[in-house]
Amino acid sequence: MKTVKIDISTCNDNLQDFDYLFSLWEQVGRSRLDVTFAFPKCQFLRQNAVAFLGGLARLIEHNSGIVHFDWNSLKPDIRQNLVKSGFFLAFGGSTSSSGRGNAIPYREDEQYDEKEISHYLKRRWLANAWIAVSDLLRDKIVSNVVEVL
Repeated sequence: MKTVKIDISTCNDNLQDFDYLFSLWEQVGRSRLDVTFAFPKCQFLRQNAVAFLGGLARLIEHNSGIVHFDWNSLKPDIRQNLVKSGFFLAFGGSTSSSGRGNAIPYREDEQYDEKEISHYLKRRWLANAWIAVSDLLRDKIVSNVVEVL
């Protein structure tokens, strides 16, 4: 099994950030790998990148690979958001959490359940604490996301 270390860069939501995320997928491919994700130069990790990394980690595991996260290389504010979102715990990190943070809850679905996903989108992803939208707009956004899924 080949060992690979991938240093995760700052990821926002610019086109080049998405290109970067897809380049990570190209590095991993369908090979059986022992991958360590490290974050020494990462200054910010938007939620879309967190979700992508989670999917990439699960793909590696699905291909009989091994995934490690170098939690010690995280900046404190990124670490806090990963703890608050549940990503940290989903990938073997500590459950301890303190201080304030704002993170959309991390979620994994092995099977498609429209009702469960809609509930998550309405009550967690678009909750009033995150973004203020009318009920009509919230329902339209949820409907569009569920349609894409």
